[in-house]
Amino acid sequence: MLLIAFFCPFVLAVEPLRLAIYLPSFPPYMFFTPERAEPQGIVVDLLTLFSAEESLQLEFVADNRKGGEQRLYNGEVSAMILSPDWVSHPDRLIFSQPILPYNDYLFRLQRPDNTEIMQGSTICTREYYVYPNLTDLFDSQYLLRVDATGEASLLKMLENGRCDYAYIHDQTAYWLIGREFPQLKLQKLSSYMAEDAIRLAFHPRWQPVLQRLDSFIDRLREGGELETLRKNYVQE
Repeated sequence: MLLIAFFCPFVLAVEPLRLAIYLPSFPPYMFFTPERAEPQGIVVDLLTLFSAEESLQLEFVADNRKGGEQRLYNGEVSAMILSPDWVSHPDRLIFSQPILPYNDYLFRLQRPDNTEIMQGSTICTREYYVYPNLTDLFDSQYLLRVDATGEASLLKMLENGRCDYAYIHDQTAYWLIGREFPQLKLQKLSSYMAEDAIRLAFHPRWQPVLQRLDSFIDRLREGGELETLRKNYVQE
């Protein structure tokens, strides 16, 4: 487990705010780079600003998607990027308002034909992720799920022909193509597109802090700062 703490001056909170960071990464929202030991990303920046304003001690705990969710249920971490549709027990958590919208798309390597998605097509997905609009298709094996440990691995598998399509957040795809896969030419399909938004899930004892965070998000959105945070990482 990797634990990184950021100390704000005059810390008043007895318990630090611990954010579970996905491993290997979840760009552009939270990720590590070889050049920096501390995490970066839109949500990291958002919580750093919020913690400074609230005089909270902010810590980052790195774990995989499944392990982080379990830590959240147990109260070992305070928060994690999760949507109610993604988790096993949404009734055991509380959720922030939507922070930033995104769409999940099927991406494929760019080609001139418009072939329909065929039965038996392989779809690269992220390990431990839940995809509500694809669950029945995977369960019936109409489409075949091929898991990758992270989004970068997912696109690499698509590039190497290990799957026919990759199912991925559009913002994450844009970030990866711009920084790690500039040679990759992709097209997105409208089939099975899902609309959602990035949210933070909290352990219930953090309800008072979550209420203040929601107000903080509203303020940043109204002032345009939230969109600025996004554009710091994603240029579509």
